[in-house]
Amino acid sequence: MSPMSTLHAITVAILCSAVAQAHAQAPDYPNRPIRIIVPSTPGGSIDLSARIIGKKLEERFRNPVVIENRPGGNTMVGSLLVANATADGYTLLVNAPSFISSALYKDPPFDVLKAFAPVGPVYAGRPLVFVISSALPVKSVPEFIAYAKANPGKLNYSTAQGTTTLLMEAFKNLAGIEIARIEYKGSSQSISALMANEVQASFSNPTTAIQQAHAGRVRIIGVAGDKRMVDLPDVPIMQEVGFPKLKASILMAALAPTGVSPTVTAKLYPAIKDAVGSPEMEKAFGDAATPLLVDSPELNRMIREEIALYLDVGKIANYKPQ
Repeated sequence: MSPMSTLHAITVAILCSAVAQAHAQAPDYPNRPIRIIVPSTPGGSIDLSARIIGKKLEERFRNPVVIENRPGGNTMVGSLLVANATADGYTLLVNAPSFISSALYKDPPFDVLKAFAPVGPVYAGRPLVFVISSALPVKSVPEFIAYAKANPGKLNYSTAQGTTTLLMEAFKNLAGIEIARIEYKGSSQSISALMANEVQASFSNPTTAIQQAHAGRVRIIGVAGDKRMVDLPDVPIMQEVGFPKLKASILMAALAPTGVSPTVTAKLYPAIKDAVGSPEMEKAFGDAATPLLVDSPELNRMIREEIALYLDVGKIANYKPQ
């Protein structure tokens, strides 16, 4: 049985039980430990956000919060665990990439808009950046394309999530180059492989990439956004170098299984918003992310917009859903 078939089998087996228990929610929520599932490895931006939120929820509710890292399957492993959990507010997901499951899978194990209920906004991140190994003798996107064409089949790119995969595959098709994909479990491993020249390119979260670029360990040659970044004033956006369709940023939210009680949501939503707006979050991300202070309908609208964006990029990439 394929991994995706296994995921579907788990979904069917557990879904009825999860829905049946959804109404067994205590009015004195929370009165036992809350789990926050992070569907990626420790050390990345999602993990860091979840840990800050978890700490703030503990302080506010005087209740234990446990962070669990469940990487794998382009974040599908951890996300599916939460989708199938009892909708009582004690199992939450902090994530971004699961929004693109519609673009990655022909028959996704869940529909994001139906499987999850937003219980807190987290942040809207800055655009992803196009990063290359500092070992390459190139300093711009056109030079990278020329180098790749002169060395067909010799370059690799790293990816730890579907966002990077879709962007790189779209870039390959538009640029007419060959570059192989190597998948890693988390963003920290992905950037480490780039620093070690095990791979030569990637689209990356700017927080870590800028730090490593300043240290000379990688080189940033493009920004997948609408305008240049303040701390990368000399780096062009992809539109300036001929790729206007290559845009992506990170939208992150805290989610619960659909069916969670409005009473629980009413407690979680303001608590998570306060955590996101805390000095700790600001210190961790600086201007790398904009805290979201939106209500649930607006967050749902943003998620729908995000899904549509990735579907468009997937079409450009000629990406064949698995």
